[in-house]
Amino acid sequence: MFKNLLSLFLLVCICSFSTNGQAVTSIPSKEKEVFALVDTVLKLTDKRNFKDAFEFAEKSKAYAEQHLGKQSRGYARLLNAQGRNWVFQGKYEEAKTYFTHALSIYDQIDPNDKFVSLITTNIGLSFRNLNQFDQAEPFYIRSCKIRLDSFGEKSAQYAEGLNSLGLLALNQSNLNRAEQLLTQAVKIQEAIGANRNGKFANSLNNLALVYKELGEYALAEPLYAKATAIRKEVLGEVSVDYGTSLNNLSLFYNDLKNHEKALETVLKSVQIREKVLGRNHPDFAQSLLATGLILYESKEFQAAIDTLLSARQIYESLNLTKTESYFWVLTNLGLAEIGLKNKAEAQQYLNSAQQAAQEIYGEQSVFNAQAYLNLGFLYLNFNDYEHAMSAAARSVDLYRQTNPGNPLYLTAIFDYLQIAHKAHRQLDTTLAFLYLKKNMERHSLFATFLNETELSIAIKNELPLFDLLCSYLLKPTVNQDEIAKQVFEYQLFNKQFTLASSYAVNMLAKFKNDETTLDAYDRWKGFKKKLADAYSKNERDEQRITIYTHAADSLEKILVRTVKDFGEYRKPIGWREIQQSLEPGEAAVEFIRFELHSDRPNDSVLYAAFVVTPGGTSPVFVPLFEKNDMSSILTSLKGSNFNKINAIYNESKLYDLVWKPLETHLKGIKKLHCAPAGLLHRLNLSAIPVNTRQNYADRRNVILLGSVRQLVVENAAQTYTPTAYLAGGIQYTMDSAAMIHVGRNGSRGLIDEGIFEFEADSLLRGESWNYLPESTREVNEISSTLFKYNFQAQVDTGFVASEESFRSLGTNKSSPRIIHLSTHGYFFNDPAVLGNPRNQLEFQPPFKTSDHPLIRTGLILAGGNHAWSGKPTPEGLEDGILTAYEISQMNLSQTELVVLSACETGLGDIRGNEGVYGLQRAFKIAGVKYLIMSLWKVNDQTTRELMTEFYRQWLEQKQTIPDAFAAAQAHMRTKYPGAPFHWAGFVLVE
Repeated sequence: MFKNLLSLFLLVCICSFSTNGQAVTSIPSKEKEVFALVDTVLKLTDKRNFKDAFEFAEKSKAYAEQHLGKQSRGYARLLNAQGRNWVFQGKYEEAKTYFTHALSIYDQIDPNDKFVSLITTNIGLSFRNLNQFDQAEPFYIRSCKIRLDSFGEKSAQYAEGLNSLGLLALNQSNLNRAEQLLTQAVKIQEAIGANRNGKFANSLNNLALVYKELGEYALAEPLYAKATAIRKEVLGEVSVDYGTSLNNLSLFYNDLKNHEKALETVLKSVQIREKVLGRNHPDFAQSLLATGLILYESKEFQAAIDTLLSARQIYESLNLTKTESYFWVLTNLGLAEIGLKNKAEAQQYLNSAQQAAQEIYGEQSVFNAQAYLNLGFLYLNFNDYEHAMSAAARSVDLYRQTNPGNPLYLTAIFDYLQIAHKAHRQLDTTLAFLYLKKNMERHSLFATFLNETELSIAIKNELPLFDLLCSYLLKPTVNQDEIAKQVFEYQLFNKQFTLASSYAVNMLAKFKNDETTLDAYDRWKGFKKKLADAYSKNERDEQRITIYTHAADSLEKILVRTVKDFGEYRKPIGWREIQQSLEPGEAAVEFIRFELHSDRPNDSVLYAAFVVTPGGTSPVFVPLFEKNDMSSILTSLKGSNFNKINAIYNESKLYDLVWKPLETHLKGIKKLHCAPAGLLHRLNLSAIPVNTRQNYADRRNVILLGSVRQLVVENAAQTYTPTAYLAGGIQYTMDSAAMIHVGRNGSRGLIDEGIFEFEADSLLRGESWNYLPESTREVNEISSTLFKYNFQAQVDTGFVASEESFRSLGTNKSSPRIIHLSTHGYFFNDPAVLGNPRNQLEFQPPFKTSDHPLIRTGLILAGGNHAWSGKPTPEGLEDGILTAYEISQMNLSQTELVVLSACETGLGDIRGNEGVYGLQRAFKIAGVKYLIMSLWKVNDQTTRELMTEFYRQWLEQKQTIPDAFAAAQAHMRTKYPGAPFHWAGFVLVE
């Protein structure tokens, strides 16, 4: 068959032909014929017809030998084509044999022929894929020199040579040289306009790999994205290179702890590579390896093992057991077996991995460091601390010597410190503080290129040493003061990290002058608005939400990179700076919660505080209570139970837990700047009783902050205009004729005596929002006071108090100095946390079931009952339900004070160092300085009294906002003795 095919080919294809850019019109006719045969072999290989390609090449070689001889260019090129065929099948030893034979022919004919650059590149590629990097290097260098001499330094061919050398340098862990070579390749390709093809994508992809290894994620991410887009556009979605891009992207997402996105991306790579290359190919095995790694880190241990065993079988069948990929297969198999508590299997895999690392790379290598790290992890998980200490110490030492910039160096340090803690060894403070420093650097890098969602995922699991060091602080140690300083400063840096990022993007990006940024900002806002609308619909369009989310996230990344002033919001703050910001008689208290590392089977969540005073020599670490101690008290606060709330705030249990342990360190202190954490966000810290006659507010003035770092880094000073926006007396029905009966007394949220506010809802199913008669009187009284002091106040009542009216604030002119909303508020816990699958909540409003925490909290404005009951909102109108998500997209940077005179407006999901994901967070992102919010379902009448008194104290008595608020609550305490329910439900947060 091939003899006939060859004859037919020669009859119809004798024509001008070029190979590697070389014109062949001057080549002898028989050589032309052989070059044409070479082209056919290459095309058959490209189509993955490997058997046909090989057999056709053998027949063509016989023809070439007959007419040109074995020592001819044509015969050598056929050998090269056959070697390429083996490369495509992943059989690099076989490929190397053919390439070497081809080179030996050219060395005798013309060693400087342009085609030699291609052959030497292919030999280097074969050695590189066999992990024989030193043997590969001279061939890559020779190829690069020929390309430079033949085509010049401003040529695509020379750029390709630099790209190959750069990738080799990366394999050799020579990252600086790799960056230099690949950057040069990219610049050449851009300069000559060769920047929209697959080879340019290769350079971008390889440079991204280098930046990832350097930890320069902000530089790596756009290169990955661009390379992937080019490959998809030029080569199509079903191509080897596009599959490679997806594989690399998946590992990048995995590094950022975005396992869901990583798994989604790598599975696409698996499908493409299987379709194009088949299952018995090293590239397909590589995608299986990446999938196994991601499944392991997602804690899908058995699925990871099954996937990795398939990859292992492929590598072994191809005799690729002395490669980096095979090392990682064994490594991840061992780690997954640890996850399943299979010690014997895990140890077997990890010992084999270490043996492979030492055989391939030697004792002094980063791979051997990784092998020791994994063995230390194994011993740690099975409580063999002596062996764990030895392995972890060796791993740390090897990483320090070979590649201290490797992110796994931090993992090695953490494991070592964790083992030392469990083995009751002294803390190595040098390593601990190095870890904290490097982690802060990583977080700063993340913040310069990730959007809020990605940033939250990336840093979620990046704070493990904080818990460990806090556990160390519970032990007597000679370096306790120094540890307290470092841990406190780490807390200052990380607390509300993503909030600061979101604020910076929302506020600063808008004020950039360049048209590109403003356009991106406007489009970002547009997609955020569409997302808010999509989230609010009863029938979720998941595809539309995905499209809007992707578009908004992409634009947000552009904005993040333009906010050059962002560093001011995330710069590290020293504890001395906090101390220097304090006046005599003041102190700063940063509350924390952490997972206790102990020998007990179930570690506890502990609460503690760092106290900074003007005369202190370091922050003082003060242990407080276990989470369960506080939860047992808060559980009795069900719904809006008047008697139980009063009981809690009239006895000393809370004082004994929160304030009493701090008293020794607060002598002579009259004013406290406090930042709550965890369950403390649910309390009015000032209202906690000291004894039967005195509340904590009588002892000290407590100022609530998101973080005490605000004492040093605060929003720029504002000159506020005397303007206000007030909304109250709102009609919540769409049709005024259907207005519900107005009761004499009410709550600004529905009351259910049997529902614990931290576990259930603020609203009973099927109910609607009632008209609040006292809210009309409230806004009228406050507006009269404001007018008296020359405020221009917009007062919206009835149906005028619409969502459209509120969301227009800060659009065409500066936002008002005061925003006062007298209405209903709502908050729902995450249904997933409560164990309610989403499909069981399909008939509930989206404001209750959304997976986004800023949708599950908000305020009700005019007409809100219509959408709340599930009815479609008329075209062109807002739904009347103002979510925290929508508020967070506004620009309220000129607003000094927001008063949320409604129920449970201080509640929300509590998420680690980020605090409360609710209305408080939304208004902070929007740029507001002070917020007054509620902790429970407050009474309509007494809320009006409290608010009216606050404005009187502020404007008439000319007190500061914090002092006016404290005075108003003191007034209500006098008026309603023994009833904290009527005055302690509101808190002021700066």
